Amino acid sequence: MNMAGMNGGYGESHNPREVWPQETGPVAGQHYPVYSTELMDYYVSKGFTHIRLPFSWDRIQSRLWGPVPAEGQGYQTYFGHLQRTVNHLTGRGATVLIEPWQAGPPSTDPEEDGVAGGARWRGQLVGSPQVDRYAFADFWAKMATIFRDIPLVEYGLVNEPNGMSTMDWWVTAQKCIDYIRRAGASTRIYVEGNGWSGAGSWKQDWYDHVPAGQPQRSNAYGWLNANGPGQPLWDPLHKTAAQVHLYFDNEGSGKTNEIVDENRRHQRLSPAIEEGAAQGYQVLIGEFAVWAEEPEADAAVAQVATYVAEHQSTCLGALWWASGEPTWWHNQEAPNYALRRHNKDTDTIEDTANMALLLKYF
Repeated sequence: MNMAGMNGGYGESHNPREVWPQETGPVAGQHYPVYSTELMDYYVSKGFTHIRLPFSWDRIQSRLWGPVPAEGQGYQTYFGHLQRTVNHLTGRGATVLIEPWQAGPPSTDPEEDGVAGGARWRGQLVGSPQVDRYAFADFWAKMATIFRDIPLVEYGLVNEPNGMSTMDWWVTAQKCIDYIRRAGASTRIYVEGNGWSGAGSWKQDWYDHVPAGQPQRSNAYGWLNANGPGQPLWDPLHKTAAQVHLYFDNEGSGKTNEIVDENRRHQRLSPAIEEGAAQGYQVLIGEFAVWAEEPEADAAVAQVATYVAEHQSTCLGALWWASGEPTWWHNQEAPNYALRRHNKDTDTIEDTANMALLLKYF
């Protein structure tokens, strides 16, 4: 399960949750939810073994190369809630995948606020003159130093890189892996691909932002050449996997409730898994979802469950998008959410139709 909500944006925005004081840090309950122990225990009771926990780099480190967490009450409190969540879930036996989800730059279009900005810090791309890629690697070294002694914590480098050079991203990913390992962390690392890391586009190159005249590269190519021609991404512990995302609406974004036919679903599911199998690396489906009220929803989830079971040597599993503190989200904002508050007075949790659908395949 993805437990979303602690991720967030910065600066000016149409969404008041995205506007927070950068001098002192975000405010709990105003700019991000505080996950209850009831919520976390609920996941464990349902049988979820892995929780992907998006958070905000911007809300932990107020200046590049600076301390983690940053000085300032808001930053300290935010990081304390992140640690508390990790500690509680891992204490209950769940594996927690911590991963930055950076919002995109502020936009004049309300529909564009809060989009997945990828490898950015305060709106500026990692690898640009404003954000040195080694500053991102340094951030990960500091995070790994804090969490390295918890064997159930794993590391996702960043959610949905986009708007950048594919090879620049894979070079940056290698530096982050290097720094995480030097910090002493020994658990699995997940690397998403450029172009929002779609499972179906893993071997395509349309998302590569390079100057005119330079060849565009796919994520499949990036993995195999991250350290130079013919030199693939390298982890001395051999515990780094690709992470891809999978949605079945017409545009593949998860923004609408359409579900494409079975052949098109397979075309989106298989390329990254087949490439990983051919090249000897493993793949996690870090996000997938459908809306349970759609006629093809049951068949789509069954297709994913069957595919994962049939490719266990390569595909590590799949995580639903999403859930989180139910009072933080309204159903119209996130119709694929898997739970809600049944009664705000008693504050009890109730499964949605999405959860009921998902649990059929446990």
